[in-house]
Amino acid sequence: MRVGAQIGSGATALPLDATRIMYWSTTPGGDRIATSGAFFESDAPWTGGGDRPVVALAPGTVGQGTQCAPSSFIENVADPATPGAIVAQYELRLAYELGRRGINTVMTDYQGLGVKTGTVHPYVNRRAQGAAVLDSIRAAQQIPGTGSSPQSAVGAWGYSQGGGAAAAAAEMAAEYAPELSFEGTYAGSVPADLADTLGRIDGSVLSGAIGYALNGFRAVYPELGPIIDQYTNEAGKEWLATVAGQCLFQTSARYALHRSSEYTTTGEPLLTILRRIPAAEEVLSDNRLGLVAPSGSVWLDSATSDDIVPFDQAAELDTSWCAAGGNIRFAPQQLPEVLPGLGIGHLLPQNFQIGQVQNWLVDRLSGTTDEGTCG
Repeated sequence: MRVGAQIGSGATALPLDATRIMYWSTTPGGDRIATSGAFFESDAPWTGGGDRPVVALAPGTVGQGTQCAPSSFIENVADPATPGAIVAQYELRLAYELGRRGINTVMTDYQGLGVKTGTVHPYVNRRAQGAAVLDSIRAAQQIPGTGSSPQSAVGAWGYSQGGGAAAAAAEMAAEYAPELSFEGTYAGSVPADLADTLGRIDGSVLSGAIGYALNGFRAVYPELGPIIDQYTNEAGKEWLATVAGQCLFQTSARYALHRSSEYTTTGEPLLTILRRIPAAEEVLSDNRLGLVAPSGSVWLDSATSDDIVPFDQAAELDTSWCAAGGNIRFAPQQLPEVLPGLGIGHLLPQNFQIGQVQNWLVDRLSGTTDEGTCG
C-alpha cells in the first residue's frame, strides 16, 4: 500500500511505500511467535556500495493492547485528529527520510502487538524486543525485488522503548543473528536499567506504563504471578487488567500522574516492594542492558533534561559498553528541565540531533568506520 504520512501540524503528506508483513520471531522462552510489522521500500538510488541496506525502526511505547500495533496506525496518521496517530509519526518520518537516501526500512510491531497470539506484549523485555527487531531485518532481506538481500548492511534506530529495543538488538546480534552485517545503531533515551526507570516514571505522565511492565513480567516469568497478585490491591488488579488492553493515549488519559502506591496492598511504591523480592530482582537484572558489547557502532544519545529515563543510565551504559569492548559514540545533550514529569524533557531531545545521526548512520552503512568516543 502507498500511504501519505503527515508529519507535524500543517505539513504536507509524505509518500511512503508501505507493506504490512508477518514473520516469525522467538519468545524469551525460546518458542516461535508470529510477529507483524511494516516494510518501507525506497525508490531512491543507493550510492554507498553493495546491496540496498536495511534499517530496523524500533517504535517507542504504543501500549499493550493487540490493536496498538504501530503498523495499524500507518494509514490513519495523515489525520491529526486520529487518536494515537502521534505514536507512529517519528518512525514514519525516518522511513521517509532514510528512504530518500536509498535505504529500505522495516518497523516491527513487537511480540504480542498486531497479532493475536494469546500472549500479552512483553513490554521492555530485552530478549523479546531484541529478537523482534533482528527478525524484522531478516524478513525484510527476504522480500524480493527491493534491492536488499541477506548480504545487505543493516542497522537499527530507536528512541525510548525503541532505544532499548535497538540496543538489545545490537547486543544480541552476534549470537542471535550472526549472519547479519550489523553496522550501526542509534539508541536514544535507552531504559537500560528497568528498576531505575520504573522509579522515575512513577507519578509521571507515563506512570500507567508500569502496569505494562508488570503484565509483561507475568507473561514471561510466570513465577512472579502470585507475587504480583499478593501485593496488588483491588484497584491495582483492575489497573493491570485495564492497561493490558489499552493503547498509550488511553492509559495516559486515565492513569497519568497516579502513583503505584495507590495500587499496592502495603501502600508502598511498587519499586520498594520489588527491591526486597529476590525473584523480582532477578527479573530486573535479566533485562539490564550494558553487559554485552553491541555489534557494529552505536550512537548513544540522552539529554540531561530527560524526566522519564534518567540521564545517568545513558552515562552508565556508555561506560559499560566501552568496558566490554563496544564502539560507542556518546552524544549527551545538556538541556534544562522543562515541567518535569510531563515527558517534555524526554520527548523533545530526540529531534535535536536527528540530522547528524542520519548522516552518521548512512556513513556506517556505506562502510566508513567511526572511532567513537570510548577512551
